[in-house]
Amino acid sequence: MEDGESPEQALVREVQEEIGTGLIINQLLGFYPDYYDAEALIPILNIVYTGQISGAPKQQSDEFDMLEWFPLSGLPEVYAFHTMKNILNDTRARLERVANDTA
Repeated sequence: MEDGESPEQALVREVQEEIGTGLIINQLLGFYPDYYDAEALIPILNIVYTGQISGAPKQQSDEFDMLEWFPLSGLPEVYAFHTMKNILNDTRARLERVANDTA
């Protein structure tokens, strides 16, 4: 986050900078503490939202090598951060609740 920026503003800005799309934030999914750098163990706090992008995503940044989309049923097993499995499990549960509420 940049100075004076809210987490939501930072998210919208980062999505635009990284994949070149707009973002509509739906709701907060949760807060997930973790560590950056397995050796230095720098504590971080991931603030996770659900939302929809607007526009066609394309790699805008040299901060990553490739951009790929996966269905929730076919996600990779290895993640950069330990908490990603918890985040994805919570995402699946939220989507199932929404589907059940609208059925």
